[in-house]
Amino acid sequence: MKLNRKRLCRTGFAITVAAALMTGIIDHALPLRQNYAHASSSRSSLTLTKEQAHSELSAFAGLLAAGRTVKPGEAAPSFKLEGLDGKVYQVGGERDKALLLNFWASWCEPCRLEAPDLEKLAAKYKGKLDLYGVNVTAYDDQTSVKSFVKQYGLHFPILLDTSERVFEQYNGAAFPTQVLIDRSGVVRDIVIGLLPPEQLEDKVRKLIAD
Repeated sequence: MKLNRKRLCRTGFAITVAAALMTGIIDHALPLRQNYAHASSSRSSLTLTKEQAHSELSAFAGLLAAGRTVKPGEAAPSFKLEGLDGKVYQVGGERDKALLLNFWASWCEPCRLEAPDLEKLAAKYKGKLDLYGVNVTAYDDQTSVKSFVKQYGLHFPILLDTSERVFEQYNGAAFPTQVLIDRSGVVRDIVIGLLPPEQLEDKVRKLIAD
């Protein structure tokens, strides 16, 4: 089922905003700007109030309750995708290294914010961790993807989910989404929305320590 681009971004933002509200980082509306692939060339302003953020979170909680998302402790859904480098990457079953899957889109502002931190993370733990950036190209285009990769100097593999099949397998609901998979091929954690880099790194340390 094709998801609404605006809802994808709003949900990811809402989770980030609500988490900040709950921890006292912010206590006011957060003005955001975004540009949707294949949409109008004009940029639209998006403001999430505290009430709207919690509303989005409630809707997302409903998806969780309905069992739409892959759960920690379950085997990671298998897939093969071609990368920007022309290589084919496979996920599913036992691996030599733990894996961090990052589902993203070039127009997603939180994805832009976290890109430099992901690059640092991939380089720091390259001996024990694979990091695959799964661009959901069904909501994007390869020209924008290549520009994004060049702009942020990304060196980890960028996989192209041109049909949205893999995003659907992992029941994606927002960008960005991080899925942490251990060497046995089991999902250990799922992060929806933007997470502070030190918290994501802590999750990675726990993952590779298993």
